[in-house]
Amino acid sequence: MNYQKLFAYGPLPIRILAGITLIIHGLPKLSNVAGSEVFFGKIGLPSDLAMLIGLLEVIGGVALIVGIFTRIASILF
Repeated sequence: MNYQKLFAYGPLPIRILAGITLIIHGLPKLSNVAGSEVFFGKIGLPSDLAMLIGLLEVIGGVALIVGIFTRIASILF
């Protein structure tokens, strides 16, 4: 068996689980932007970041699952 080919698929389950987790946490931010803005204001972050962080989580999660721009998405997280 060629272990080099098998070794290349090692990060796949981690990428899929991380992507699903990010999508699950990003969708509520996008569905209730006003509530997210209030929450961000309470914890000391600018409230304008709520939409940007929600989009970053959802788009980055999809990118991790699909396997495109994985390094860029990981750096942004």
